Amino acid sequence: MKVTTPEDMKADLSMLEIAVKLFEIQFKQEDKGNTYYHLVIEGELNRAVCKEVRRLYLEAGWKGVECKTSSDNDERFGLTGLILKTDI
Repeated sequence: MKVTTPEDMKADLSMLEIAVKLFEIQFKQEDKGNTYYHLVIEGELNRAVCKEVRRLYLEAGWKGVECKTSSDNDERFGLTGLILKTDI
């Protein structure tokens, strides 16, 4: 009999690379020199991918990083936002 293992239940990070690429495309449309950016992409990333996106941008030097889905904000399902700040 096969039972579910912890490995079977690991978070799916397959969208990480795509998510970062989509956020980077959004950056190209932003003006340089701001201390605050709010980028939005279509689709809701899972919590694990959002955590990893946050970690990557913090490692890149951003001081404040928040990755939230529209559902997290009690809004309509289907979007993920990334807030980045150069200072807190």
